[in-house]
Amino acid sequence: MAIEKDLNTYTLNQGETFIVDTNVWIYLFSPFSTNSFGYQKFLSEAQNKNCKLFINSQIISEYINVICRTAYENYARTYRLNKNNFKFKRDYQQTSDFSHYYQLACESVKNEILKHSEILPIKQSHIDSSLNDYDQMKDYNDLLYTKMLTSDIKIVSHDRDFGNHPEDIIWIHY
Repeated sequence: MAIEKDLNTYTLNQGETFIVDTNVWIYLFSPFSTNSFGYQKFLSEAQNKNCKLFINSQIISEYINVICRTAYENYARTYRLNKNNFKFKRDYQQTSDFSHYYQLACESVKNEILKHSEILPIKQSHIDSSLNDYDQMKDYNDLLYTKMLTSDIKIVSHDRDFGNHPEDIIWIHY
């Protein structure tokens, strides 16, 4: 069963390694975030203790997509557009609003997230293991991240799903 640690009481050790889930980056850097849930403190402490923070291509993709989808929701609400008629790909992606938020999200990855993290490549073995153990979690990306964890790498996520993972992963959150 997952080993849950609360960042309010957890002490980061010098040089620890973590995969940092999308939701943490969203809380920290999304233009739509209204609360960092304390993760700014985690980020600062991790930097001070020379911790390694990892992301992967899935986390980058999720981050950009969440920002663009949130912008779409806001745009549709602001202009009172019916989303049955005003589709994300067909219509919203053609707007300057989409271009603005897509660029903003990509720049945020380059200038903020990658400034604080490194890419941890997804290996074939991670994918195979995730597909074989699909029943362990209902979110494939989250399951994939757990397969990338080792005894030295923990996951930092605000996602409660990790608490139900059947293996002894270490899940840290506020």
